[in-house]
Amino acid sequence: MKMFKSSAVAFGGVVLAIIVVRLVRQLGHALYEVPAGLAGATAEETIEIIEAWMPTAPFGAIAMVLLSWVSGTYFGAWFAARFTDELPYAHAAPTICVMVLCAVLMLLSLPHPLWMNVGSVLIVPAGLYGAYVGRSRTDKTQPEGQSASSAVSLDVEGSDGGGSNIGADGGE
Repeated sequence: MKMFKSSAVAFGGVVLAIIVVRLVRQLGHALYEVPAGLAGATAEETIEIIEAWMPTAPFGAIAMVLLSWVSGTYFGAWFAARFTDELPYAHAAPTICVMVLCAVLMLLSLPHPLWMNVGSVLIVPAGLYGAYVGRSRTDKTQPEGQSASSAVSLDVEGSDGGGSNIGADGGE
């Protein structure tokens, strides 16, 4: 059951990342006009239309794509780290890897400005920070009611209350 939950949480992070990317891109489409002719275009025609539009595209329209990648990675990694019992970074790793792969494929399929290629490096730190923020603040491997720091407490006071137990018997 633990392995199923672990896999489901990692998969859920990827799904949430894709949903966030889609929502941010929809926001970008609402804010910036998309090129004419995309509605009924085939895949090849879409690539040609976007290639022709890219040099004249507004900065904000292209920045929204980068923002969608970064925010999707952040929230997906946050989800994966938040809903796991242990190893938050390991559970966030599939989300980060999928988002990096998608960004690389997108950057290779169409010509993008250099700043977008460089900016896509932000995907990894966004995912790591999302996992950091989402990780559990308590150690769930310790018994309930016992924190990690109290499990290692040392009693250095002797029976006489005067310090260390070493030599407390007066050497007798």
